[in-house]
Amino acid sequence: MLVYEHMIKDPVHGYIGITSVEKCTINTRAFQRLRRILQLPTSVYVYPGATHSRFIHSIGAMHIAGVFGENIASRFKLAGREEGARLIQYLRLVLLLHDIGHGPFSHSFEEKILYPLNTNHEIVGSRIVGSDEEILSCIEESSDLGFDARDVSRALTAVSSEDWPVLGFSGVDQDMEKSLFYILKGPFAADLLDYLIRDSYYTGAGYGLGIDWVRIARNAVALRKRLGILDKAVDAYEHVLISRFHMFAAIYYHKTTRAVEHLVGRMLEESNAYIDYKSIVEDPSRYIDLDDSYILGNPSIRKLESCKMLLSRKIPYTVVEEKRIQIQRGSPLSLLAINRNLLNKLLIEELGKDFEGIVYIDTPHLPLNPMLKEEEVLVISGDRPIVKRFEEISFGTLSHSVAIVRLYMDKAHLDKRERAVKAFREIIESSSEETLRSFY
Repeated sequence: MLVYEHMIKDPVHGYIGITSVEKCTINTRAFQRLRRILQLPTSVYVYPGATHSRFIHSIGAMHIAGVFGENIASRFKLAGREEGARLIQYLRLVLLLHDIGHGPFSHSFEEKILYPLNTNHEIVGSRIVGSDEEILSCIEESSDLGFDARDVSRALTAVSSEDWPVLGFSGVDQDMEKSLFYILKGPFAADLLDYLIRDSYYTGAGYGLGIDWVRIARNAVALRKRLGILDKAVDAYEHVLISRFHMFAAIYYHKTTRAVEHLVGRMLEESNAYIDYKSIVEDPSRYIDLDDSYILGNPSIRKLESCKMLLSRKIPYTVVEEKRIQIQRGSPLSLLAINRNLLNKLLIEELGKDFEGIVYIDTPHLPLNPMLKEEEVLVISGDRPIVKRFEEISFGTLSHSVAIVRLYMDKAHLDKRERAVKAFREIIESSSEETLRSFY
């Protein structure tokens, strides 16, 4: 198997072994930048301990992927062979580099800067891996790997198992190999498992602590283009689903965190006047200069009112009304839950132009399903895979998702609160499928 020549002490996983190619990659300028990208850049304003970075999360995800790889290599009968080490090393490098394309303020940057440029952090990360001379040198000079930087780069942009690069392990069907995609993006992916545990630890919220990720990794089974889990580990996976639900509700979708995100979004949009993001995003050698301090340290941006408020934690918005909506599959309320722009259009039409910039509706939408697009997980009982929907894993039928619909208002205009709340309630209570569709 792999030879770990170095060790990193991680507060979450303990000692993490590092191979020579991983150490080389970690020490590149592109990867070191992740030290300066916070994992929870807006949650840190609510949970002061959440100062951990994408850097350590990526190393943690790599570690978990290695355990998945050891299990899969054994099931493929590659354990103890050079090809087994190749499979494990490939998975570890993919997960090590999976977040290398994240920009300052992570998902806020993606929504406000990358999406309007028709790209995302996976595509940017793929470009970095495929062009950065230091990373290329680390991977290409390790001639015994059996794969190259292009294989890693292609994995980062895979959106389904169909896109997963096939390395061609002897005796392993290509469709079976494609199931490895789910270790990167899946119902119990290494990325998901690490961030739930790590974010729980650093925020102090605790919901993800105790997730038995090793049990999940050791009981994952590769099927044709799918990754299943043995029924004896379903209880551990149940913990993942419940933890994820509470982590989103209490941390990622915390009402103040979302208000900070709105403020960060404003600042990023206004920063377009001072930073040519398009040219930077298109040039990976310049993109790796971007980090949180690149934005906050820009003298012109620091003069923006939105930046001043962020730096002093003077959040101008407060929640004046909230409605949690349990959504079952196929419900017309699902349209309501995911269309923030529609709700804000309805709100301003009801209140008038005078309320623009004073109120807004936020609609964080929490699906139970971590995969979003795929609705099923394969549970293997004996020799038989059983298809189960996410809501029906083992603890009874739950809602398909929950929408936390909130009305925010500028604190300086709370004298208009009563009118705004009345309009908000009318919109939420009277919206029907026909009404919603008429606005598309």
